[in-house]
Amino acid sequence: MSVDSKTYKVNYKVRVTKATIKQGTKLPITDKQRLEIIKEMKLLKHWNENEANYDYEPAFGAIEFKFNLPGKKWIRVIVFQDDERKIMWVIRTFAKKSNQIEKRHQIGIETAVSQLKAEIEKYKREQKYMNAKNNLGVVKGGKDHE
Repeated sequence: MSVDSKTYKVNYKVRVTKATIKQGTKLPITDKQRLEIIKEMKLLKHWNENEANYDYEPAFGAIEFKFNLPGKKWIRVIVFQDDERKIMWVIRTFAKKSNQIEKRHQIGIETAVSQLKAEIEKYKREQKYMNAKNNLGVVKGGKDHE
């Protein structure tokens, strides 16, 4: 999956939640494998242009990336694409033997997605308020009062 990042422009920032960092340290993989996955996730800053380089599919309002490590389970990384703020949020990671996502993982993904959607709505309201506030400037025209 390795990509030369010089051929693509940066479209997103990549952010990782604290919960995902904790989950990532508990994965049954070596440090070298963990760093390789992190390296691939950092390249999500070029998303849409380099999406053909990834094994992914939609998952409960997010994107599920799959990494098959030699002799290990599949490692799943769940990412939420925040187009409003141009951020790729890494919200979950876990190891799986089967292709099916368990109910507990589904609930965690759906919860994280709903929280991020609520943050986006709050961000939109704040942006709308700031834009309206900036437009309340001095009214042009009229006469000066003495």
